[in-house]
Amino acid sequence: MNDKKQNSCAHPSCSCPAAADGKYCSPHCETIKTGAEIACECGHPQCASKID
Repeated sequence: MNDKKQNSCAHPSCSCPAAADGKYCSPHCETIKTGAEIACECGHPQCASKID
């Protein structure tokens, strides 16, 4: 089986890859699990560019 799919962060507004040992990319996303944010503010470059 060819597993090229990247495991994304479980936060609904985030498009970052999840940490290898978890479901979220950052402590911020793990804290805001409910997806109450309109735009992710995890601080990673790929999410920051969506806010501008």
